[in-house]
Amino acid sequence: MKTLKIGMLILALTCSISSHAEPPTNHEPSKRTVSGNDVIIDMALRPAGFIATIAGAALYVGLSPFTAFSHAFSPHNSFQKLGKVLVVTPAKFTFSRPVGDYTHESIY
Repeated sequence: MKTLKIGMLILALTCSISSHAEPPTNHEPSKRTVSGNDVIIDMALRPAGFIATIAGAALYVGLSPFTAFSHAFSPHNSFQKLGKVLVVTPAKFTFSRPVGDYTHESIY
């Protein structure tokens, strides 16, 4: 019974995550139509992106002592680069990407 409750909670969160994506900021009507396949694919990719965000945050904390060594030398932006790669990129893919948009924006 407990497994069923956890499964239903995960299903509810999965379905609600894709509904909170932000609309385009240019205020122009979107010319792209979202198909049912895009929604189904997003239902798998959003939780995977969430797991990647959590794993990236754990790696960021675990690698921070080693990053501190490289931070001593110029340029002093190793923490920012590591944070963008491990945490920010998967978080943007998970939470701010419109449904059906699978493009990867460059982080540099």
